[in-house]
Amino acid sequence: MFGFSEPFSHKTRFPLDFSFLSGHNSQLWNFGGTEVHNPNVDPRGGTVCLGVWKRAPQGVFKLTHRVWNYDTNGNFMGTIHLSETLTLGNGGNTHSGSFTLGFFDPSGNFLFDVTGSVAGERVSVE
Repeated sequence: MFGFSEPFSHKTRFPLDFSFLSGHNSQLWNFGGTEVHNPNVDPRGGTVCLGVWKRAPQGVFKLTHRVWNYDTNGNFMGTIHLSETLTLGNGGNTHSGSFTLGFFDPSGNFLFDVTGSVAGERVSVE
């Protein structure tokens, strides 16, 4: 993937100012275009989500995934649609770019977007 011989795992920072969202996450980008995202959030609201990625022109990568959003009492609050546009750096050991989180109510009606920048670095075996 990305010209490298192995899939990669990055610890990623989403600098957010929302108490229900975390700024630190782990992402595993797999061969074949799938991604596992494990945010550092209260596990009662749900944690691991799955996504897909594809390579775009000029060394850019696009990622999207959907999150089932629950409150800490187990009530379904709707979905969150995460989209990222990333560029690799430092030989594939870092990435940076932008993200959009689209929030939807349980009926699928759009509520609001949160946008920002994202940066990450490869997690390696020491």
